Amino acid sequence: AQNPGWRDLSDLHICMLGASSAMGPFPLLMNMGANVIAVDIDRAGIWEKLIKTAKEGCGTLILPTKEKLGANASDEEVAKVAGCNLLTETPEVYSWLASVRKERANKQLCVGAYAYLDADKFVMISCAMDAIIEKLIADTQFPKPALAYLCTPTDFHVCPATARDAAMDNLRKSPTWLSLIASLLSFSPKLALKRNARKLVTAEDGTQFAVVDALVKEQGPNYALAKRLQHWRAMTSREQGCVVSTNVAPSTATASVVSNRLFAL
Repeated sequence: AQNPGWRDLSDLHICMLGASSAMGPFPLLMNMGANVIAVDIDRAGIWEKLIKTAKEGCGTLILPTKEKLGANASDEEVAKVAGCNLLTETPEVYSWLASVRKERANKQLCVGAYAYLDADKFVMISCAMDAIIEKLIADTQFPKPALAYLCTPTDFHVCPATARDAAMDNLRKSPTWLSLIASLLSFSPKLALKRNARKLVTAEDGTQFAVVDALVKEQGPNYALAKRLQHWRAMTSREQGCVVSTNVAPSTATASVVSNRLFAL
């Protein structure tokens, strides 16, 4: 940022559900002085990394512990008792966040949903994060929290009509060799190519929307449902007056992605 003031996040209080997420902004937030209320699994190795990153930056790390520690506790001692389980301790996580929020009643809270697990557990942990977020929004003692999500590019998205028109134009102008390859691939159900430009969708008021189907079936229905839950919460929360950031994240080769052999290739 050209404006130095934009790089000072000392007034930002953000709760990261899944603080160690490979796609999450934890290192950046620490470097920019933010106050991060970190929620992550109770594994010492994870918390050692988070604590180390926090100490290398100028931000403030607020974390849950399973037992009370003395003021002189070492980083290793803190890491051993830090953390919680979003799946099995959802009510306890909310209660802890509510107490932290009460101590900072005059601060605007932002909640980021970054936790991820493979297969059906991604739906489960998305539901857990959603339940916590719903309760935080419903608490009328405080201003409504802002929400942050990372959308996936492999989803079904509304797109500008100009993008659809450009896709159709590119298809018409595609070289002969590309059409030939598409014809050859059509003999294989798994490799067959489909047109990306779909018919316009007409809303009840007559407005037409262009859509792009970027779902990747190899990711499975659990992934699609978990991300859809986040979309729904983003929309309903915006209707309730929350500030919502739900930007589409770039495709990345994180450990969770390359663990799928089809993507690792």
